[in-house]
Amino acid sequence: MNGSVGAGTGSWLRLALAGAVAVSAGLLAWRVASRYGFDPIHDADAKPRAVTPRGDLGADEIANIELFDRTAPSVVYVTTVVAGMRPFSREVEWNPIGAGSGFVWDKNYVVTNYHVVREVVEKPLPRVVVQLKDLAFHPATVIGWSADHDLAVLKVDVAPDKLKPIKVGRSDGLRVGQRTYVIGNPLGQDYTFTTGIISALDRQIRALSNKMIEGVIQTDAAIYPGNSGGPLLDSAGRLIGVVTAVQAQEETSRKGDRFATRAANIGFAIPVDLVNAVVPELIKNGVIRRAGLGASFPDDKRNMAMRRHFDVENGIIIWEVAPKSAAAAAGLRGLRWIADEDNPKVELGDVLLAIGTARINGMRELRAALEQYAIGDTVSLKLLRDGKEIDVTVKLQGI
Repeated sequence: MNGSVGAGTGSWLRLALAGAVAVSAGLLAWRVASRYGFDPIHDADAKPRAVTPRGDLGADEIANIELFDRTAPSVVYVTTVVAGMRPFSREVEWNPIGAGSGFVWDKNYVVTNYHVVREVVEKPLPRVVVQLKDLAFHPATVIGWSADHDLAVLKVDVAPDKLKPIKVGRSDGLRVGQRTYVIGNPLGQDYTFTTGIISALDRQIRALSNKMIEGVIQTDAAIYPGNSGGPLLDSAGRLIGVVTAVQAQEETSRKGDRFATRAANIGFAIPVDLVNAVVPELIKNGVIRRAGLGASFPDDKRNMAMRRHFDVENGIIIWEVAPKSAAAAAGLRGLRWIADEDNPKVELGDVLLAIGTARINGMRELRAALEQYAIGDTVSLKLLRDGKEIDVTVKLQGI
């Protein structure tokens, strides 16, 4: 038994020695061959591969390229900066604190999101600069903004012929499944082009003012931080929305820490019909004066409770009518408070059931309906008064 083991070990040693000798001989041969110009590993005659002809671009590719080339000059890079002092010197430098996208509205103005320039609006030190397609940076001034609509207008310090206005489309006739295109500056990478489709319509998102923005477009075109304020386009290269947000989903790590991840295929854009109504007001007045009735209404929770109390099935109860308001001129009635020490009570006034053809059951429907009108428009209201439905016309006032 011991003899067999010894014999096996000797065989293994002989094989190992033979292998080592072979490797050494191979290395020696390689060195000799390299020295005398023969290289078994590298090929001195190696040449570039022949290029395979690709043929013509596809029709959809050509359309995408043409759309980008036409529209990109109307898209801008918006950066907010703050002055700082360079270390060990007295030189002042501008340090970026935020960035986003925007687009040329006309020969004088650029439109972006309010949240992109919020620091400039709320604080005295930050400034905003705009980079055009020529890659030059130009100072800009925020001349109007609406936190309710997440929109802002910038006046750019540049010759008007440097600005190429974007083509404007409509959003009221959009269909789920239509192609969408986004041009913007995500993550500091300028003029990035992504494509997708309209995934859904009539979404709502919450603005910084806590107001809900209605009629929002959902798209699966890739959207990242820095795309905010840029254009959402249709296949004709027309503006159909302003990119404003991307859905964030909260997740939990293995350690139990919570963090937010961005789902790049769930992006939202403010519909262009709303933009086309808001931007001219911002250019004219700097702020939005919305059309209103001059009456106040309870929030949805309180409205439901009051409807149950007064046994009212639909509508929103008119809380109070302001003196000398449009509602007062039309004879609208609010709640009547009867001060009786022994038996204080409240009497129901009017219940607003509809504005035009839009049925009203809460604040969301009320705001959405009034957004469709301008100050001075005359609208028809359907009211419930003393248990009967009546029609009243009102000339809307500014609020």
